Amino acid sequence: MLTRTISILIDELLWILTWGWWQLVMSIILSWKLFVFIGRMKTVRALLLITASYSFALITYFLVVAGLFITYFKWRFIPGNAPSVLNPATASCMLGIIYSLLQTIFFCIIKKGWGHISISRLGLLSFVSNMTVAFISSLFVGFTL
Repeated sequence: MLTRTISILIDELLWILTWGWWQLVMSIILSWKLFVFIGRMKTVRALLLITASYSFALITYFLVVAGLFITYFKWRFIPGNAPSVLNPATASCMLGIIYSLLQTIFFCIIKKGWGHISISRLGLLSFVSNMTVAFISSLFVGFTL
């Protein structure tokens, strides 16, 4: 089980580096719109929060997967390892879940210094944004593959 989980996390890192950047760009745009219109945040504040939360998510994910699993534990991606290879829809959804979880952790960390923010509202908006974009990007990637 642990081996499978780590293999999936490494596969997701490869997904981020190849097709995942589409998902990241679209997620930032949609999250910003949701935070401004539904979350009732000011435009610049929402943009700063979104940029910081996605930066935190990406840096944290890269440090954990590349730094810990690949560098320290010497875990490697083995081409042709069919059980851990994900289809575009699954890879996009998993990436959306990873982004949402790491962003929610970021919102919890900054709650004291940021003033009045609702972690549950921001976490839910982040999840909705990431999963919507995961669906859209998986359709886009599915058509191009």
